[in-house]
Amino acid sequence: MCDERTSACRPTTLYGQSKLCAAEAYIAAGATWGRVYFPFGPYEPDARLIPSLIRHLRAGQSFDCSHGRQLRDFVYVEDLAEMIAAVLDSDLTGAVNLGSGEPRSLRSVVEHVADRLEARHLVRFGAIEATGVDAEPIIAADIRRLREVTTGLPMIGFEAGAGRALAWWTDRLSGTT
Repeated sequence: MCDERTSACRPTTLYGQSKLCAAEAYIAAGATWGRVYFPFGPYEPDARLIPSLIRHLRAGQSFDCSHGRQLRDFVYVEDLAEMIAAVLDSDLTGAVNLGSGEPRSLRSVVEHVADRLEARHLVRFGAIEATGVDAEPIIAADIRRLREVTTGLPMIGFEAGAGRALAWWTDRLSGTT
């Protein structure tokens, strides 16, 4: 679990390095910087995991993925918005992790969505190699600091969020959105 005060940031892309530089500048100025983990939900780019999975499976196409043992911290977009608002309304400064604090395997995420589409047979685990940051065994948020300001907030969570995301993508792919 990544602790915003002690875990080292190791960006491997120019984009990641730029974000880290911006974060360091904000923090040095006494501001707050939210470290967003793996948001999902309506309107996310088609190439991301969940929309890509839904598109492939609804089209009856196989979905190639890695072994899926990597643990990631997925956070539903509405929960993320509530977290951001709570942090902005707080006295917290410095880096604050914005995630669910509940790591889950990529395999479990893929299976959850595939099961709802009755298409698990189309998923091919181990068909591609996990490389680079995708090979990291765990990327998940320690959210103890966040919990200081979010106690009692309504949380949609992964399962309900995945259901909402699936409904939205299904409508979009059917041409009703």
